[in-house]
Amino acid sequence: MDVLYFCPTREKENAEKLPGILQAVPSEAGKTNVDFVNENSAAGGVENKKYDAVVIFYSAEVELSERLFEIVRYIEREKPLGRFIFLPKSGGKEIIPPIFHPIRALQLQLFFYSPDEPPEAYLAEFEQDWSKFVNPVQSDQSRKRGKGSRARQAGFGLILFASISILFLAGLIAEIVPIAQKTVLHLTPTAIRPPAATTFWLQESFQLVDTSSRWQEQHYYTGKQALKTEFSDAGLRLSAIPAVTEAVYQLDSLQSWPLDDLESLSFSFSLSAMDDPPAKSELVFGLALSEDSAYQLGCQIFPAKTEGRIQCQIQSPGQTEALSDAVPLSLNKKHTVTLVFDPQTYSVRFFLDDQYYGQNEIKYVQYWRTRSIVLHIQVRLQNMSSGSFACELESLNLAHHP
Repeated sequence: MDVLYFCPTREKENAEKLPGILQAVPSEAGKTNVDFVNENSAAGGVENKKYDAVVIFYSAEVELSERLFEIVRYIEREKPLGRFIFLPKSGGKEIIPPIFHPIRALQLQLFFYSPDEPPEAYLAEFEQDWSKFVNPVQSDQSRKRGKGSRARQAGFGLILFASISILFLAGLIAEIVPIAQKTVLHLTPTAIRPPAATTFWLQESFQLVDTSSRWQEQHYYTGKQALKTEFSDAGLRLSAIPAVTEAVYQLDSLQSWPLDDLESLSFSFSLSAMDDPPAKSELVFGLALSEDSAYQLGCQIFPAKTEGRIQCQIQSPGQTEALSDAVPLSLNKKHTVTLVFDPQTYSVRFFLDDQYYGQNEIKYVQYWRTRSIVLHIQVRLQNMSSGSFACELESLNLAHHP
């Protein structure tokens, strides 16, 4: 087994102890070879090599290290099976530095340490997880006997990791919120519910859109067919048959609300599969500043032939900040998206079907603070010459802090 190990030159104690663990744990793959790299190593040393695992011991002084960035790019490109990263706690908080943003969609095993604690405090946990990595068969048998993993796994965007306790995840999410330059965290398939909303500005069932007091409704098309709208107890169903050149259905709230009081926006929907290009459709929903609609936070959902994808983001003129990488989405099935806003840190968290996928911070808050927001929903269908299309909109809840 070949391992790439990065450790800053000043971390002498860890530079000695971690490789000892890597080489001491018996591996089913045979002898473990460790290549050592630090911030002063020669450039290009990892370009033409194939590693089974990469271990990084990170500290703040190597944040701008070209060698570390080279390793991050290697992980992004080669995707080695093992990705173990040690990160320092900052003021007691568990945060992930920006240099690791390019690999946010990959599964990472993270170990957070306090610089003033002895290495044994976190190396013991790593030794257990390393043993499970190099001996997966034994690890599976241990799990069957009820020995749960103690690893905390996190990642940035798409996509999801092994199980962690619900209480730990809830605590992790709460701890991460107050951080500048926050970015995407992809967590485990364990269901994590967004905070329960109790006070609402708007609860829309879409059983009948009230265009007189709640919404401005727009419906236009080019070509032969438009989107057909059907209201029922189940909500609003939009459908179409060929041939559609372009058809758009749009709802904009007539009322606005103060952003600083916002707690969450949740929305349920389902989309049918699409034929191959050039046919395409898109569902957009979210919030925009009432004074300038170029400032938005929300989600775009794109169905394709076998599955869809959802991308949630914060948009400002010339700037887009993703809440996560694009997340795969099953079609012809109801999904619920929830965006949770923290007015103290101006950060937004993204949940899909009660699973937490990521978060980010609104930059240039001076353009957002004390402003009002409006709701925007749009369904767009283009170039459909065969097949059919259906989109169902269900309960929308816009909640504010009590």
